[in-house]
Amino acid sequence: MNKGLIEESILFIGATSGSLFGSMLGLDRATFAAVGFVSLLAGAANTPIAASILAVEFFGSAIAPYAAVACIVSFLMTGHRSVFPTQVLSFKKSASVDVEVGSDLDHINTSFKRRDKSLTGILLRVSEKLIGAGRKSGKPDR
Repeated sequence: MNKGLIEESILFIGATSGSLFGSMLGLDRATFAAVGFVSLLAGAANTPIAASILAVEFFGSAIAPYAAVACIVSFLMTGHRSVFPTQVLSFKKSASVDVEVGSDLDHINTSFKRRDKSLTGILLRVSEKLIGAGRKSGKPDR
């Protein structure tokens, strides 16, 4: 697929999704479309700062705080993926994911590290205790 077509599709999907969410919440569709436009770009290309600056250039400084928060959240949620496979990973996005820094995103190996003090670690411990208690009482697992 053509790179230009991929980038245009990302922008279109982000703007359309933002407009839909704005409509569903009864808020300004144009603002949500603008935020969706740049936040999907930030996540897909791993470029939250550039996407935030793009938002200010395209839509004015009033949208900056909303766009910056949306771009950072989108960037963190996408993990170690990008539409640019030769992009070099410069830092880890999460302490729970073990990944080699300095490699192309196309050639990285990731592994999950369980951290007992994280929310996920606490939920895993609680679920293990509940499952263990269910087995001791003779209740079948679902």
